[in-house]
Amino acid sequence: MKYLKKFNESHDPRGKEINVDRFLIHKSMPENRENILKNGLRCKIGDRYQIDNNSNTKDRLPAIFCTNSMNKKDWFGNDWDADIWRIDTTLIPNIKWYKDKMFSFNKSGFPFPFMYKHVVTINDIPSQAIELIHKGSGKLLIN
Repeated sequence: MKYLKKFNESHDPRGKEINVDRFLIHKSMPENRENILKNGLRCKIGDRYQIDNNSNTKDRLPAIFCTNSMNKKDWFGNDWDADIWRIDTTLIPNIKWYKDKMFSFNKSGFPFPFMYKHVVTINDIPSQAIELIHKGSGKLLIN
């Protein structure tokens, strides 16, 4: 919550507050693994967030992006062999979740319904609530 005074509201990734399933998925590159195991998931402006915003991180709200689905087809970034973290939301009941505004711009007729599975929080997630379910290699999977 310390970030709320610093960001421009137009750069807030949060859409409508929602209830999420028991398990969420977060993907991260293997070089972050030890830090995540030690410190949990920390809100930040990650590489993908920077790319999506043309490297302009000024006034961006640090966040954690996840997928509200255990279906692999719904997950972010299937082009890299990333670590896959499962978040147990029953262990973090006070964390608020929101639709990811980047994927909620078209509510009817959008050809990719999986995009409505993406959620975001601006709260850190402690290591006790996450489990590494796949150790990625960090390699590109598509040529």
